[in-house]
Amino acid sequence: MRFDDEMIKSRLKCSRFLRTRQMSATLENGDPFPAVMGLSSCLSSTLDGGVLLDIEVQPGSSTQGITGINAWRSRLSVAVKAEARQGQANQAALHVLAAHLHHPVSSLQVTSGHTSRRKSIRIDGLSIDEVIARLESSVGMVP
Repeated sequence: MRFDDEMIKSRLKCSRFLRTRQMSATLENGDPFPAVMGLSSCLSSTLDGGVLLDIEVQPGSSTQGITGINAWRSRLSVAVKAEARQGQANQAALHVLAAHLHHPVSSLQVTSGHTSRRKSIRIDGLSIDEVIARLESSVGMVP
């Protein structure tokens, strides 16, 4: 069977359409967090027992809180009202996460991405399972 350019293009369009439909169907079911990506994809464990949470910060937002999971980057999306100046958005993101985790802000720190929207947050004193359980109960996420 010989594939010509038109056949390949039509198959690519079809596969993109199906992926888009699958993602939008998940969102239309009332679940703001696609089932394709779970919260556990944003978490990793360190050798000394800490937990790393990959987030994407949206500074200057009109609302503040966890807005979902970026399925393409495997990061938790956090919107903050603070502007990205002199670490204000970083501190606001830590406060949002601490509130959702019911854990002190002093046990959270930005380990990478200090000047980027994409950050890694270190959480001390909790295991990965505890972080997942607290974020699920707080926000209603599906693992």
